[in-house]
Parts: sequence; C-alpha cells; structure tokens
Amino acid sequence: MKSVEISMYRTNSIRVQPELINVYFEQSEIEKIKNWIMNITNATTSISSSINSIFLYKFIYQGLNHIEEQKMLVYVIDQNNDVFIHQISADTLRKINSFDTFQEKDRSTLLSYIGEDDWYKTNDLIMN
Repeated sequence: MKSVEISMYRTNSIRVQPELINVYFEQSEIEKIKNWIMNITNATTSISSSINSIFLYKFIYQGLNHIEEQKMLVYVIDQNNDVFIHQISADTLRKINSFDTFQEKDRSTLLSYIGEDDWYKTNDLIMN
C-alpha cells in the first residue's frame, strides 16, 4: 500500500465534500491501518439511521506499470459511538463525491448511494 487518504463530510465547510483531512504514507501508520482492517470480523447487514460522522478512506496501491489502484471504504460513527465500515466501488465513489457542499439533509441521500447491506461493525481506528 502506498498511502491512505481520509476525507470527511462536513456540514460547516465551504470546501467541496468530502474534505480531505489526513494522508498516511509512513509504513508504520499503514501497517496499523492494515492490521485494523484484518481484524474486522463482525459482519452486519445494516447500520443505524442515526449516523453522526461519515468518513471516506481511500487506499492507494502501486499497481503494474506504475498505475495506481484504489480501494475505498466508508467509515461511519453513529450516535452510540458504534463504528461501521463498508467497501464501495468506483461507481459509488463518483456518486458520493458529487457534493459541492454537504448539508444535514444530504446525509440520507449519501447513505442511500452507499447502500444498506454488507456493513461491518468494528472498533474505532486510533492512530496515536
């Protein structure tokens, strides 16, 4: 893995959404993220409708002939501080990257683009 970009949907920002909030490229940071993902086993079929935060994790790999490959996860935290992740396709990424701004009313539309199935409950990723 070459790097991990983390973006967040923010209602109080004038920037295009999701807004980039962090990039990890140090090998130790990437290993921590990979280990976190490898330990996710709690499959669930749906998530709570009371989502507080929505993040987008973009994993960038160096592919053949120096062409970058990307995989994306949506990372949400609900009102009970439960954390769920969901892998998304490039097509879904195009849909959810189409917000110039992000308002509270857009939350349900965004989640409908992502889908209700194949979510995994996990622990919060702490990068300290």
